[in-house]
Amino acid sequence: MDEQDPRTPRRGAQLSAARRQDILSLVSRGDIVAVGDLAGRLGVSPETIRRDMRALEGAGHLRRVHGGAAPAGPVDLTARRPVAERLALSRDAKIAAARAALPAFESGMTVFLGGSSTMLLLAELLAGCDLALSVTTNMVDIATRLAERERCKVTLLGGVLKPATRTLVGAEMLRALDRQLFDLAVCGASGIDPVHGFLGPSAWHAEIGAKLA
Repeated sequence: MDEQDPRTPRRGAQLSAARRQDILSLVSRGDIVAVGDLAGRLGVSPETIRRDMRALEGAGHLRRVHGGAAPAGPVDLTARRPVAERLALSRDAKIAAARAALPAFESGMTVFLGGSSTMLLLAELLAGCDLALSVTTNMVDIATRLAERERCKVTLLGGVLKPATRTLVGAEMLRALDRQLFDLAVCGASGIDPVHGFLGPSAWHAEIGAKLA
């Protein structure tokens, strides 16, 4: 009998963690998500989704309802607010985060910047630096700000525009990511979980993160 590959349990745990991150990202939008829809979207059985939901509910991350799951508590709708409003929220902390990321950038790099108010502040800092960068983003404001700098080559990914966040999302955008390689990718997060890691405010954030991982 062949011995079991010792990497198999680890791989299974990684897939489970990634799947539960996807579920949390969908629930964080404030909607009730159905077991059947999640099973089809994530390519697993409904029982697997139910098992994930039980684990996530046990950890206090969501609340199971008939046929699906809902947020565990009040929904933070910050990510749905217009960019101008989000820039004013926790601005000092966001600027500090942007400054902390700045030393990771070097001239000549090909980088990806995700779409968020913190990433827009990071783009402002990069625009003030004398770095030659190739920047890809799905946020209109980041693209237009960095395009003003001659030393920055900017690629704006195509997709469906979300007016409030000024980001482009959709299958076209994800396919474009598949065709690119980056020296560095920096994205925002709406929270940190000790089990599931960094959390995004929407399913699109989770899918972008999965493509870049």
